Amino acid sequence: MCIITKPLGKSGLIPLINTCDILSSIYSNIFLLTSNEGKRLFIKNRKILGIVYISAYSNIFSQIWDFIQIQISYIRVIRRKCGEYDKFVFISDSHIYFLIMTYLKLKKKKSIIILGSSIKNSNSAQKTYLNHFLMLVEYYTLFLSTRIIAYYNYNILIHFRNKTHIAYRHLIDQDVFNNYIPFENRKNNIAFVGRFSVEKGCIQFCQSVNLMKNIAHDATFYMVGEGSLEPIIKKYIKEHDLSKTISIKKCMKR
Repeated sequence: MCIITKPLGKSGLIPLINTCDILSSIYSNIFLLTSNEGKRLFIKNRKILGIVYISAYSNIFSQIWDFIQIQISYIRVIRRKCGEYDKFVFISDSHIYFLIMTYLKLKKKKSIIILGSSIKNSNSAQKTYLNHFLMLVEYYTLFLSTRIIAYYNYNILIHFRNKTHIAYRHLIDQDVFNNYIPFENRKNNIAFVGRFSVEKGCIQFCQSVNLMKNIAHDATFYMVGEGSLEPIIKKYIKEHDLSKTISIKKCMKR
């Protein structure tokens, strides 16, 4: 199996590590095509082979050129080293790599898109030529893909129902977890849900709550997750007398 990502920042590294750990426990041979922060993965998991492309741009024109250049570089590697791989997984928004997807379709390879976000959804308010182009690219790559696994039922997926799996429908018991309380009757619960790490902004969340604690009397604040910054978060909550304002919840055991 071959995994393909877009240029990664620090926030994208942990999800990639988790994905690779899961897949490398199933497949004995994993090849990774990644860039920037993704290079750290080769140190953490010796079972992963692959290459790192360094992506850098300063303006819209260099960004477009980089977008084309990285796809050409990946295709060259796929031709040389990934001929025996039959499945290609696109994660971290790499589903817009239309040149790679076209090449794989011509070679009759299976392509699986793990869709974490949709350009059509996130950029619907931005009526720019670039976003219109990227929306067309997104539709084209989804059309060519063999399978789509999505975190959420994005609008664009209505066209690809037969090959789409919505992740939460397979992981969450919706008879237990459902929105049965009418919106107007719900309490003002405000939550940070995610990994307790610098790039996620969890400290800023605590700082915001500290500013609002004397105004938002009808709100309840939660922090759900785990991570390296947990001791610092607890210290901040204690020092700023927020223990009755912010409630920290751990991930539920399966």
